Amino acid sequence: MHVLLVEDDAVLAEGIARSLRAHGMVVDVLGDGNAVIGLTGLEQFAVMVLDIGLPGMDGFEVLRRLRLRGVTLPILLLTARDAVIDRVHGLEVGADDYLVKPFATPELVARIKALVRRSSVAPTEMVLGTLVLDPFRRRARIRERRPVKSTGFSRFDRPRSAVTCGTGGG
Repeated sequence: MHVLLVEDDAVLAEGIARSLRAHGMVVDVLGDGNAVIGLTGLEQFAVMVLDIGLPGMDGFEVLRRLRLRGVTLPILLLTARDAVIDRVHGLEVGADDYLVKPFATPELVARIKALVRRSSVAPTEMVLGTLVLDPFRRRARIRERRPVKSTGFSRFDRPRSAVTCGTGGG
């Protein structure tokens, strides 16, 4: 799963990125709002984790502009702003979720996985013959059998579509 993390605090960004990578995610980090607006190829990401207090352009404005451009990428606001008015505003501007700092890493990971799972683009499993890969649960199994012991799916990116191969020729 490919995550775009937008956080201006370099130490915090590195800590979050390290935690997400430990959970098998690929993470790109940007440090200001203007960089997000100028970025092309947002479709390569499964989800964006966006801070509100960014230099250049705050996260609310980044979110507003992305939604006006028709960007449907799931976006989780991750911020120290804990006031109800900020949470409501973030969701009304177009955020898919809102998490207040400080946060527990397992909760952030679970919320990211839930956002991606609910997005209409990403199937939850990839099938190749009788092999079934589930990158969100980080499991592999042989169809109709028990799960295979996983060594991790750290290099899996967001699946674009399920692949099915037949067992016969032709």
